[in-house]
Amino acid sequence: MQQKLRNSNENENLLLAAISYLLTAIFRGGNDKKQLIFWNAFWNGSGNEVGTPMRYSGDKFTANQ
Repeated sequence: MQQKLRNSNENENLLLAAISYLLTAIFRGGNDKKQLIFWNAFWNGSGNEVGTPMRYSGDKFTANQ
């Protein structure tokens, strides 16, 4: 029982670490804007160029033209 509890705690810590790493990667800063590098691989930002990163500016996400 003790062993089982310890394992689930370690798994939970790993999960939290993975989530915080992902959030850090998603919102890793540009200069004054936060660039969503996460979407780079999936999102066609400008409508015609594949892999155009999105930019976060205050209250909304905009394609980086």
